[in-house]
Amino acid sequence: MTLTLVGWSVAALAPTEPQALQTVQDHLRNLVSYMGSGFGDVRVWKPTTGDLNRFAFCVANGDALDITAALTDSLYQSCRQSICLDGTRVPETYAEAANNWMKMQPDPLDAQRKKIAWDHVERLQYSELIAPLLVWARETVDPAQRNLAVTLANVSRTYHLQSLLLAADLVKKAREKGANNSWALPKEEYQQQLALGDRLVALTRQIQQSSAS
Repeated sequence: MTLTLVGWSVAALAPTEPQALQTVQDHLRNLVSYMGSGFGDVRVWKPTTGDLNRFAFCVANGDALDITAALTDSLYQSCRQSICLDGTRVPETYAEAANNWMKMQPDPLDAQRKKIAWDHVERLQYSELIAPLLVWARETVDPAQRNLAVTLANVSRTYHLQSLLLAADLVKKAREKGANNSWALPKEEYQQQLALGDRLVALTRQIQQSSAS
């Protein structure tokens, strides 16, 4: 486990290091080296100038999701070498993160590793699929189209994450019950996912029709 220290001013959104940060960092590393503390290394999170500009913009113009995504992206980029799963590199795309998470399902891995993998899924899904829709919504002048775009982003997020969870449950059931037994998931779960898919299609058509008119 790696301990990450915050090496900037969150309140001021400035790169100013906290006082005595280096002293604290050296002391913690000595604990690791000489006393075998539980964490493997100590890193410092230092956002880039671009990160700080993004934080300020999200605070002024965005919502909690935008701010969280900006902070999370910065943290991962700053400490990416320490945030990994058994030495494997951090996934760089949503597809890669989803694939890594699904590969974990057949084996009884510890909860912490699965949580880290799921965090990758949520972070990259937001940055690749959801954030662009929300940016488009904010830039849209027409209120009706803006509302449709925000709704599409919310439904998309739920649909994609639930699809992964549904697939994971299916893998788990198949492993527990075996190929010769009934391991299908409840019908209601499939119906709910199909309904979400229908909602996505309907929203996309509404947006297309609204744009054409």
